[in-house]
Order: sequence, then structure tokens, then C-alpha cells
Amino acid sequence: LAAGFLIYVAGSLQKVVPRSDALAAAGTVLAAAVLVAAALYLERCCRSPEPPDGEDSQRPGSRQADRR
Repeated sequence: LAAGFLIYVAGSLQKVVPRSDALAAAGTVLAAAVLVAAALYLERCCRSPEPPDGEDSQRPGSRQADRR
């Protein structure tokens, strides 16, 4: 949405109000890109480690459920 507004306002950057609107839209697009990059990085950091090849693929808590 902000990128479309930035494209729309880009044609009249000689005026004061469209210039400030374009700067706000550009800042919004930049902030959105930074937030997406941070979210992807955080998602990658929060992954659980893969189990080693020699072990069962069961989760540690699943053995307690089998005892019932």
C-alpha cells in the first residue's frame, strides 16, 4: 500500500506536501522491509534443532504419553 502511494506521489515531488508524503511512504516501505527481515531472522533462530541421525525421531515428551 505504501509502495503504491510512493509511486503515485513520485510524479509531483517538486511541491512541498507531495514531497513529505513521498518521504513518509518511503520510510514506511523501508521500515516494513526491515520488520520482515527481522521476523524471518527470528523465525530461523527459534527453530528446534534437528535430531541426530542415529536417534529416534520421537519427541522427549512422547514417551510419557505411551505409559498411560
